[in-house]
Amino acid sequence: MKRLLSYFIIILLLSGCVQKVRTVWTDVPSAESLLSHMETLPLERNSLDTEAKVSLTVNGKYYSTQQFILVQKPEQLRSDILTGFGQLIMQVSVNRNELSAFMNDTVPGRFYHGPASPENIARFVRIPLQLKDLISFLLQTPPVIVHNSASVTVQGDMLLMTLNRDSQKQEIVFDSQLRVCTVRYFLTEDVQLQVDYDRFDSGGDFPHRVKINLPEHKLAVTVAMEEPLLNTAVSEDKFSLTAPEGALIESL
Repeated sequence: MKRLLSYFIIILLLSGCVQKVRTVWTDVPSAESLLSHMETLPLERNSLDTEAKVSLTVNGKYYSTQQFILVQKPEQLRSDILTGFGQLIMQVSVNRNELSAFMNDTVPGRFYHGPASPENIARFVRIPLQLKDLISFLLQTPPVIVHNSASVTVQGDMLLMTLNRDSQKQEIVFDSQLRVCTVRYFLTEDVQLQVDYDRFDSGGDFPHRVKINLPEHKLAVTVAMEEPLLNTAVSEDKFSLTAPEGALIESL
């Protein structure tokens, strides 16, 4: 028994010394082929339905909620936000040009309805991005800037594609399976927006965690998804809210 145990310990020690196989890029894809790959992603993904833990840090303050998130391209969103105890505290719905929100943190609750302007959306979603861009980031189909030069370099296991136009720059990092892992948008040399993707399911192409960082706004949000569903059939009524009985109704 002692000898078997010794063998087992040796095997564990040896397995711990095994190095991860590194990708050797013998044939580096061109910028044209990577851009073509990027163009196909939006065609493959048009909706997302998931439960998620959403963590928000703004001006050094940290908030965390559990949410049921439903998005559909180009501009439809529904989020049901719960406390840690499973109590509904807010519902937000954007159906193209209309926004509705129910705040359940007071008695009676308050129901808001009005145009889906960027200001109104940011008031409830708390992320100062165009809705179509936010949806694209959640679907891992980041917008590509208009550019006049493009280059690809190898960085360890990763590929870095850099796009430039005047004072604008975009960097897109791909892993060995050509999955988008990071995208950064620059103005001059300052990062305006960075989005990171990780926790890919076993062998899958879709990340279970998305991190959005807006340095100038001192804002960072992490969406950790549980069993995300892509391209499910979504009925229009999912993106419409009705004021609950007794709620105070206010126009935006």
